[in-house]
Amino acid sequence: MKADTSLKLAFLLMISVWAVRTQASCTTLRNGVSNDYIANSVSYLNLKKAFISSAEYTTQLNTNWASDFSLLCSGIFPVTLYYHSATGSGFAVEFIDKSKGLDQWITFIATPQQSSVVNSPGTHVFSGKNIDYRLTAKLGKSGEDFTQANGNRYQLLTVALSDYDKHTPAWLRSYYNKDTGVKGYALLDVTYDPDATTCTIDNQTFVLPAITLGRLQRGETASSVYPVAVNCQGVILEKTTRSVTARLYSNDLIDGGSYIIRNQSSTSAGVGFQLFNDKNDPLIFSSSEDRNATVIWRKEQNSAITGDEQFLLGARYKLYDEKKFKPGTVTGTVIAWFEYD
Repeated sequence: MKADTSLKLAFLLMISVWAVRTQASCTTLRNGVSNDYIANSVSYLNLKKAFISSAEYTTQLNTNWASDFSLLCSGIFPVTLYYHSATGSGFAVEFIDKSKGLDQWITFIATPQQSSVVNSPGTHVFSGKNIDYRLTAKLGKSGEDFTQANGNRYQLLTVALSDYDKHTPAWLRSYYNKDTGVKGYALLDVTYDPDATTCTIDNQTFVLPAITLGRLQRGETASSVYPVAVNCQGVILEKTTRSVTARLYSNDLIDGGSYIIRNQSSTSAGVGFQLFNDKNDPLIFSSSEDRNATVIWRKEQNSAITGDEQFLLGARYKLYDEKKFKPGTVTGTVIAWFEYD
């Protein structure tokens, strides 16, 4: 029985000695002075145009800790410090901007390019702990951890350096600036403020071929059809962020039916011109930005937008007062306007 007892004591003693041997500490130094300072940095990232054509955005960043930050580590055995991803496999943030109709989840994944750094045995100062890390941002919500941004901005904890290899992302996000075991952390100030979809049409001039009164009296119109390009910005994954509707108005309307256009620069008399759509139906105009005007082009929210959006617009002469007809020119202006829902 005595032999068994001495074996147990020896075994316990060996464990105790091992524990003492592996104990080591790292004290933060700044400008060579020991204190409780935790190295930290704030970088900035604007995702305004990150998702125009792709659902995933990746960039390389650095922890950017101050050069006057170092650690005084001591121990018989090497001391290991660990780089942690504070996002784990995915940390989702919801960005909301009611003025733009924005409600978008983005999942962030920070991946340190190095998992640990080892200090040699003994007591001395070592530095050079800044590392690169890869940040991936994906549209959508994934992973178990998530939060909501303050509007279109969120300060994201990406990477932390600590003396313990089992720290979880959730623990780091709660204690990164409170626990002395954390030696450094990197924050990323993320802004997601994409432009809402807006569209424009460039100024264009259309010229109809000449026509005689006789041909007009026989019902001919000398019509032509023109492609009109629509240029849109502020898309996500090449899709609209809101509904877009284009209509026409004109200050040169001369008839109560809102069909015929001519202005005072015209030298002819009794004739104007009329616009029509791809179904040959005349377009109804308003004299201002009025929803009663005919829709000439529309895209629903989340509709695909290509680089060559266009619609066809036809123009033809319209004889409205044969008795007053006089040859000459016919001119007029129409204005396209867009409304957004």
